[in-house]
Amino acid sequence: MNQPMHVLSAPDHPIFSPGFPLLATASTDDNQPPSYQVGLMQQYNVPPVLMEMLETHRTAADWKGLCDCITSYPEWMHVTFVAYYDIIPTEYRYDFLIECHVYGGDKLSAVRKEMRKIRMLRPPVLPPELDGQDVITVYRAGDEPIEKAAYRLSWTISKEKAQWFMTYSGYHKYSDMHLYEGTIERNKVLVYTDQRDEKEIIQYGSVKNIKEIGHMTLKEVLSHV
Repeated sequence: MNQPMHVLSAPDHPIFSPGFPLLATASTDDNQPPSYQVGLMQQYNVPPVLMEMLETHRTAADWKGLCDCITSYPEWMHVTFVAYYDIIPTEYRYDFLIECHVYGGDKLSAVRKEMRKIRMLRPPVLPPELDGQDVITVYRAGDEPIEKAAYRLSWTISKEKAQWFMTYSGYHKYSDMHLYEGTIERNKVLVYTDQRDEKEIIQYGSVKNIKEIGHMTLKEVLSHV
C-alpha cells in the first residue's frame, strides 16, 4: 500500500530554493517497475524529491506543471528534459522549449537539437519594429571563431545588448570576446523572444554576411568589470 506523502523542508542541495515545498518520496509497489523516466533519473542520481514531483505531474497529466518543474531546476535539466520531452503533448512543447532555452537549456545539446525544429511547432512572431524587413541585421557576442558563429543559436537585434554581453560573457567565460554582425532572412528565424530583455533571435546556420565589428581581450574584459 502506498504511504501518504508529506511536505518536507528543503534539503541542503543547490537545486532547491528556500521555502519550496517538497514531497517526501512515497513508497511504491515492489511488483510495479519504475517508469522509463524514473529509471533514467535514477541512473543519473536525480534527487528523489525532485523525481517525486515530476512523476506526480506526469501521472496526473499535469503537463504545464511538469514543464514548470523541469525549468525550475536547471541544474538537472540535462537529465529531466531528455526523460520527459517525448511524452509532453505537442501543444505544450513550443513554450516549454523557449522556457528551457531561457533557463540554461541553450547550453544543452538535447535542447538545442529540438530548438532547431521549433518552426514545425509554431512560426515565430517578430516584433513590430521588424515589420517590412525581409532581411534582418543581427548581432552576437561570443568567444567562438567567426566561422562557427552562424551555428550559435542566440543572436539579438540590439547592438547595445550584444556589446553588453561582450563584457558580461567574457568575464564569466574568462576569455577573449568577439562582437559579430550579420544578416538573416525573415523566414529563417526560428524564434524571437524578449523574455530576458535581450531582443533575442534564435536561429541555426542561417545568419549570413558575418563580420567582426568588435573585439575585447581578456585583459580588457576584466578591466571593465
